[in-house]
Amino acid sequence: MYRYLLLGLLQGLTEFLPVSSSGHLVLTQRLLGVDPPGLALEGVVHLATMVAVAIYFRSQLWRLLSRAACGQAERRYLGLLLLAALPAGIVGLLLANPLEVAFSSLHLTGGMFFLTASFLGLTQLRRGGPRPLGIRHALAMGLKMCIRDRSKRHGAVSVLEYRRRGFLPEALINFFARLGWSHGDQEIFSREELIELFDLPGVGKSAAVFDEQKLLWINHEWLKRSDLSRLTKLLSEYIVQEGIAPREEVEALGEGKLRRAAELLRERNKTLVAMAQAARFLFPGELSVSEETRRLFTPELAEPLEKIAAALEACADFSPEGVEQAVRAKLEELGLPLKAVAQPIRVAVTGRTVSPGLFDVISLAGRESAVARLRRAAQWCLAV
Repeated sequence: MYRYLLLGLLQGLTEFLPVSSSGHLVLTQRLLGVDPPGLALEGVVHLATMVAVAIYFRSQLWRLLSRAACGQAERRYLGLLLLAALPAGIVGLLLANPLEVAFSSLHLTGGMFFLTASFLGLTQLRRGGPRPLGIRHALAMGLKMCIRDRSKRHGAVSVLEYRRRGFLPEALINFFARLGWSHGDQEIFSREELIELFDLPGVGKSAAVFDEQKLLWINHEWLKRSDLSRLTKLLSEYIVQEGIAPREEVEALGEGKLRRAAELLRERNKTLVAMAQAARFLFPGELSVSEETRRLFTPELAEPLEKIAAALEACADFSPEGVEQAVRAKLEELGLPLKAVAQPIRVAVTGRTVSPGLFDVISLAGRESAVARLRRAAQWCLAV
């Protein structure tokens, strides 16, 4: 019985950690000479795991299920989750015996760790911006569940991973030092302050909670406090890292434009990766706009957008102030308030519904890109 308790304990410890719970069960059985448990016991262990996961994510599951009755987006998401579960069930029914024999192999299980690591590496190399979830994505995730080593490597697992995700070193030091320790109501600490203020009486007795939202908030605070020259250099590096633009195009922008972009983008973005993604509009080319966002472009906006594009094309001063003057003059001529076209212009120029100031982003995008994107948006209006 103690052997099965050991396996159950191992399953529980590894289920919520970035390691393979199922893979480590197989490895432990072989390394300690423990006979594999029967399928019934394995089923009970994994059923308990499912219940634990359901309890842990109970609020998210309840919100999803309660909204599925009236929300089309929630119903679609729930349907995709169910669809993603089908491949594993089908493979399990058709290939149960061969898979049970194959994955009892110590060598195959160990090899799957390296295979999954390779897939994760390729995924990071090909990683782009967020994409709408569809049926093929759900099936692909379900198939991956059939063959992967169930490593559950969700989120960052090392300091280097946090760096890749765009967290500043000072933010990580600040966050980790605050786990289990406090100094009054102060949240943001420099390294020097931590060295000076840290004391044992400030260490709490209760277990610390790793709150990634808190980490994001702290990182955002440090982005806003960072030296602008350093932040500009980091932004250029992350633009290249995220595949937004090659280094040659980044350098062609010039330090002045990058510096201005860094100053504006750090106000609304919580990581360097988010800043880099938001900087996509700085570079030539068409921007991806979702079908839902394109609904902003109604037929009556075609003429105003075309005329604003013409006004910007003729604008002698393309600074934010010059752009604002040209746009407002054209809107006054058309008898339209700025709010009637502000959001469509923002989406057309940046590809996003949230950005820095409207005239700032038009100026940063540059005359050629801004005019071309506004004229493309006018065509969207006519295509409705």
